[in-house]
Amino acid sequence: AVAFAAAQPDGPQKKVLIGGAIAAGTCLLLSLIFAWAVSRFLVVCPPNRLLVLSGRRHVGPDGAAVGYRIVQGGRVFRLPVVETAAFMDTTTILVRVAMRNAYSAGGIPLDVDAVAAVRLSDQEHVVVHAVERFLGRDRQELRRVAAETLEGVLRSAIAGMTPEEVVGDPLKVGAAVLDGAGEDFDKLGLAIDAFSIQHVADDQGYLESLSRRADGETTSPAGMSVAGQSWTSV
Repeated sequence: AVAFAAAQPDGPQKKVLIGGAIAAGTCLLLSLIFAWAVSRFLVVCPPNRLLVLSGRRHVGPDGAAVGYRIVQGGRVFRLPVVETAAFMDTTTILVRVAMRNAYSAGGIPLDVDAVAAVRLSDQEHVVVHAVERFLGRDRQELRRVAAETLEGVLRSAIAGMTPEEVVGDPLKVGAAVLDGAGEDFDKLGLAIDAFSIQHVADDQGYLESLSRRADGETTSPAGMSVAGQSWTSV
C-alpha cells in the first residue's frame, strides 16, 4: 500500500497532467471546429462555373452599389448567415435558330437555319447583366432568350442582302450577325463564340432557278450544296 501511494503523482504534478489533458482536448476541439467551419463556409469555384455571393453590399464594376459579388474561379469564404452562394454554368450553349419567311433584299422570303455557340461573358462589367437576369433560372431560359435575340439580328441582316449574297457568302452573313448582336448580347451578359448558317431554302423556287442558271454546277463558290430548292452548308 505504501509503494502504491508513492507511485501516485502529488498535487502539483496531478494539476499539470490535468491541465495538459485539458489543453490537448481544447486544441482538438478547436481544430475540429475550424475544420468544420472551413468545410462549411469555404466555397470553391471551379473554372467552368461563376460563383455569386449574395447578401452584402458591394460596389459593382460600374461604381454602382449592388447586393452581390462575383467570383470567377478560385476560392472564397462565405460569411455565415449574411451571404448565400449560388453558381452559374459558364460552359458553351448550342443555340439553334430556325427562321421562316425572312425577307431578303428584293422581297424574296427565305427559310434560314443557323447555329451559334453562346456562353456567359468573361468580362465582369458585362456578365453582371447575366447574373441579374439569369441567376437561379434554367439554362433553357437562357437558350430561349439568346435564340430570340439572334433571330431578330439575323432577320435584320438578311433584309439587307440579296438571296445570292446569303447563299454565296455565308461568312458575310455571320459577320453581320456577330456585329449586330454585340450590343444586345452585352446587355444580356452573354457572348457569342461562333455563328454559322446551316441551311437556306425558299418556297418560291428562286434558289432553284439560281442553281439552274449556274450551268448545272452542284456547288456554289462558298461551298453551299444545292438540293432542289434548298442550299445547305457543308
